[in-house]
Amino acid sequence: MLDNKPFVLRMPVALLLQDAHNLYLSVQDHRITLEKFLLDWTKVESVPVLADQCARAEAAWKRYCSDYKKETAELNAFIETCLLLRSDLLETARFVLSDKNYGMNISQYISAITADRSISMVTQSMNDVAILVRTHYEALSKYGVTLEQADQAASMSEELGVRFARHNINSPKTCSIPCKTERNRLCEELVGVIGEIRAVGMFVFRRNPEIRALFVDHYRARKYRERKHRVSDESSAVQSASA
Repeated sequence: MLDNKPFVLRMPVALLLQDAHNLYLSVQDHRITLEKFLLDWTKVESVPVLADQCARAEAAWKRYCSDYKKETAELNAFIETCLLLRSDLLETARFVLSDKNYGMNISQYISAITADRSISMVTQSMNDVAILVRTHYEALSKYGVTLEQADQAASMSEELGVRFARHNINSPKTCSIPCKTERNRLCEELVGVIGEIRAVGMFVFRRNPEIRALFVDHYRARKYRERKHRVSDESSAVQSASA
C-alpha cells in the first residue's frame, strides 16, 4: 500500500541546508568505497543543487509570510478605522434616539450589534449603522451626522468583507500556497536523497565508528535523546507523586 501521508518538515530549513552541505563535503573522500556498494553518485552531486533550490524556495516563502504579516497589520488598522466611525455614529444615535417616541430601545439595539467584535460581525454592523443613519437621518442630522457618513459606513462594510475574504484565502494556515508547496516538495526530495546517502554510508562503515559518525543524523538523534529524557523525567515525577 502506498504511503500518501503529506510530507512534514521536522527541522528548520536552515539546519537542513547546513546538514546537506556538511554531508556532501564529508562523503567526498569515501566515493570509491560508497560506489562499490552501488551508491548512485549522481545522488551525491544532486545535494548542493537541491540545497540551493530549497534555499531559494525558502526565501520566497519567507517573503510571502512577511507580505502576509504586513497585509494583516493593514487589515487590523482598517478595522480600527471602521470601529471608530461605528462608535461615533452609534454614540450619537444613542443620545439622539433615546426618546421613546422613536419606538425603539436604542441601547439594546446598539448592544446587540456591537457585542461581537469578530470581523464578520463588524462588517455586518457597519452596514447596520448605515441603515440606522439613513432611517433616522432627519433627527441625527441636527447633531452633525451626514449622509456621507452613512455612505462611508456602507462602503467600508463592503471593503472590509472583500479584504477579509482575501485575507482568509491567502492565509498560510488555511490554504496551499504555491511557494510553500514548492519549498516542501524540494525539501522532501532533499531529505530523501540525504537519507539514502546516510543509509548506505552507515551500513558500509558500520565497523568504523569514526567514519560512520559522518553519516549520522545528529539533529534527529538529539531530538530523540531530548524526548527520551523528557519521558524519563515525567515518569519519575509520576512515581514521586504516587509514593
